[in-house]
Amino acid sequence: MRNKLHIVTLTPEERRLLKKISRTAKADPRKRLRARILLKADTSPEGKAWLDRWIAEDLGVSTAHVWKLRKSLAENGLETTLNRKVGRPHRKVYNIILTASERTRLHALIESKGEPADKKCRAQLLLRADIGPKGDAWSDQQITATYNVSNTTLWRLRRLFARQGLEAALGSPPPQQQSLKFFANVEPVIIHLASSKPPPGRTHWTLRLLANHLVATGRIAAISHETVRQILKKHHCESSIGRSRVSRNRMPN
Repeated sequence: MRNKLHIVTLTPEERRLLKKISRTAKADPRKRLRARILLKADTSPEGKAWLDRWIAEDLGVSTAHVWKLRKSLAENGLETTLNRKVGRPHRKVYNIILTASERTRLHALIESKGEPADKKCRAQLLLRADIGPKGDAWSDQQITATYNVSNTTLWRLRRLFARQGLEAALGSPPPQQQSLKFFANVEPVIIHLASSKPPPGRTHWTLRLLANHLVATGRIAAISHETVRQILKKHHCESSIGRSRVSRNRMPN
């Protein structure tokens, strides 16, 4: 049963060890993933104290896997949790099927001399992962080995393509993110919301919650949480981000 809550509270030494593991490229991928999960679940003063669903969404694992990892840490300690079989994480599968025009766009991007290297790399990953009629249909194992990227990076690229389309997957920002002038009409609304009572079931506003609320209520067609942060900073309201009403670190909505 998963009704028991296992709190993760790491010592400074444990945090240093997990950070080292999570940043070591040659470490066991499963061990690196567990280290990242525990760091996000950590409720110590230096921890992020994320809920299971936030961790699952960010790292592409199931909430059940996060809970099992919490349970293992509480019952067996850190060393055993990092090295034992805790349960296989289950990721949602996002298939990439490119249209002919999208494939043409990606090939042109790769051949262009003016595009950033990381953007060209994303284009190559998308082409290799394409399972359409003319796609390469490479397996994740082939892609990660050839382009030296992690499974998590590839999974996030698949998810971004499925949810937001090709341009978002390539890392191209929406035009409205290029200037805050575009959002002048909603700036007063953002400032007011940030200092108002949060929605039912919430203890405080977050950057993503503010952005989602603006879109859901029809105030604007699209706005990112980063743009919300910039607007709050512009009006000297960014100091409230770390306090009770708006938090970037503990509430990734």
